[in-house]
Amino acid sequence: MSNRINRKYRKWPKWLIYLPIVTFMIVGLLFLYSSNEPRLFYDWSGIRQSVKDTVINIADHGGVTAAIVGFDTVTPQQYHRRTWLIKNTTLNELTILRNYPNGAVKAMAYEGLIRRDSTHRFEILMRALQDTTTFFNFQEGCLGEWTMLSEYLVDRVLQLHIDITYPPPPPPDGYIHSFSDEEMNEIKNRYRELVKKNQEYLQAYLE
Repeated sequence: MSNRINRKYRKWPKWLIYLPIVTFMIVGLLFLYSSNEPRLFYDWSGIRQSVKDTVINIADHGGVTAAIVGFDTVTPQQYHRRTWLIKNTTLNELTILRNYPNGAVKAMAYEGLIRRDSTHRFEILMRALQDTTTFFNFQEGCLGEWTMLSEYLVDRVLQLHIDITYPPPPPPDGYIHSFSDEEMNEIKNRYRELVKKNQEYLQAYLE
């Protein structure tokens, strides 16, 4: 009888008390590792610390924003980060950041190159038009939507108004269109191919 009682009230090993805590810590570390994986394995060679810090902030805060968003018509910090990145990085840093594994960062890097490197603008854009896997959330006013890299550059940055049936608005300040007729035809043909398969590419991205 006494043996049964002893077995019934036998104490659990002390290490079992810490098992839930250890499990929680492991799960937390795995979460942090997965969320920071791109920056951990990205080659930051040639990128200054101030630029690196801005890139990480951009990636952490999501997509790309216009100057005014929301019902309160505020200018978000993400917009200021974007303008800072485009203005304060070197062309070499922007070229490196084209390969960063985050759609918003990649879009800003391409935008900076297109705005500042007029000599290679066509080649830079055509490289972006080969990318079918980069999407990010673009927010303007009260609306936000998934946007492909090429759409952002062609429609928002360059404002080329390809296949728009209504009269386009007058060129904005700082208009940067400098393509020849031959280059424009090549851009239009490739852009139309991408637009036709936009939903297919987006679905593959979201899966």
